[in-house]
Amino acid sequence: MTPVETTSSSIKSSARRSTALQAAALLSVLYFLSKLTGLVQQQIIMAVLPTKATDAYTAAFRLTDFVNYLVAGGALSITFIPLFTELCESGREKEGWNFFSTLLLLMGLITTTVVVICVFAAAPLMHLFAPGLDGPKHPAGTFDLAVQMSQIILPGQIFFILGGLLVGVLNAQKRFGATGFTGALYNVVAIIGAVILWKITGKEVAFAWGILLGAFAGYLILPLWAVLSGPRELRPSWQFSLRHPLLKQYFLTALPIMLGVSFPIVDQIVIGYFASEGSGWLTYLGAGNRLMIVAQSVLAQAAAVAAFPYLASNSAAQDWQKLADFVRQGLRRLTFITLPLATWMMLTSRPTVDLLYGYGKFKGFASLHDTAVAYAFYSVGLFAWAGQQLIARGFYALKDTRTPTIIGSVITLFFFIPLVKFCSLQDNPVLFLALATSIGACVHFSAMLIAFERKLTRDYQANLDAQRVCGTLLRTTAACALMGIAGLIGLMCSDFLPLHGKMLSLARFALISLLSWPVFAVASSRFNIPEFDWIWTRLAGKITSRLRHKSL
Repeated sequence: MTPVETTSSSIKSSARRSTALQAAALLSVLYFLSKLTGLVQQQIIMAVLPTKATDAYTAAFRLTDFVNYLVAGGALSITFIPLFTELCESGREKEGWNFFSTLLLLMGLITTTVVVICVFAAAPLMHLFAPGLDGPKHPAGTFDLAVQMSQIILPGQIFFILGGLLVGVLNAQKRFGATGFTGALYNVVAIIGAVILWKITGKEVAFAWGILLGAFAGYLILPLWAVLSGPRELRPSWQFSLRHPLLKQYFLTALPIMLGVSFPIVDQIVIGYFASEGSGWLTYLGAGNRLMIVAQSVLAQAAAVAAFPYLASNSAAQDWQKLADFVRQGLRRLTFITLPLATWMMLTSRPTVDLLYGYGKFKGFASLHDTAVAYAFYSVGLFAWAGQQLIARGFYALKDTRTPTIIGSVITLFFFIPLVKFCSLQDNPVLFLALATSIGACVHFSAMLIAFERKLTRDYQANLDAQRVCGTLLRTTAACALMGIAGLIGLMCSDFLPLHGKMLSLARFALISLLSWPVFAVASSRFNIPEFDWIWTRLAGKITSRLRHKSL
């Protein structure tokens, strides 16, 4: 390769990384908006409904999770995008739209059939996934309310599945704007619809109807409008052919995910089974997990979704080393960002929960304490959730759905389920069940990283260099240890403040944050963590650029 070609290739690579970073930044903002509106929705539900209804509401989603797992298993976008991208980038756009149209029709018919069956079988299925709701620890009627809510919410899976394929098209085209807005619109419509129906009827099922309305607006109408209103050359042509050669390849690729019991897909289904035994456990664990997922979505999901089309493009171009470099760099940056964030989330768990959820019927000490404990222990595994999402996208870009599914299924069946069973027998199951999920995430991440590095080395002669990822992990953990000590000092000092209630929680949150983050920054600099220099350089560059612009 000549120097000119090398320079040109370097420029293209740099531009591609910048575009991926910009996409991740955009999705982070939009996912934050989505999770913020979701938290508002959760606040309203927990403030106005009794524990009986919040447990039933949380359990109702176990059936919808089951339908999504049974029909798609998370396989829609991750299986569809590489196939669709390969067709479009090889100049076979017409064939790509034919594949998309037929798959949309087939998945619509399959999902509708499964949803109808589950609606009629909601009661026995609820006995299977949340058997404890019918036990003596729950108020009478909790189980029946959960069944009724699940029957209302279940048809929303039709919108989720069809919308998932539409979003797959938008992501493959690297049009991430509408993709990020789906969750926010879903939550806003769900809130407005539920509050109106609640005011009119006074019945708890109003919040289930809100979910159905939100799913229709956010996950079907919005992405459909975005696909149809895009640039003319990117709009679909509706052609159907059940003999399309890629249909068989799609289902063969997706089948391992659908048949497997992979940990990232079923972890909350497993937790829900054991947590249904105690009154309030489903609510506390669900609320704590939802808070952790805010950070997970804003950082990890945004990065993984934004990265996937670029990884698929690298795979289509058979540039295996560039794919390996992309994943390694992403893992190091995600690790450096998520570890201190998780530390901060654990330190501020109690004031955060008090400020967000301490209202109405949910402001009791026990409810807030158990939710804060669940949130803190779910946060332990944040870095692992982030890392496994990106590694999984690396596997899927290589059209390998079997390996991550086998790893996840083995960990779920032979490690996670026995661990959760053991934890459910302890004195404080909420604490231990949340911690079991984080332990499972760490084990899953480690296994995925090892398997992905071996696959790249063995099959593609590409070097992931996972040791550099582990180096970032160890040095960042050391910096987080010092950050944690500073945060605990702030927490102890807050006990002497002459404040009460929400003002005390706000002061604790601020004091912990003001002491912990500067310590982490100094420690990261002293430990020579490259990712700290990368972030600091970018931030300093932007600040300097803005100051110069203002001076002009």
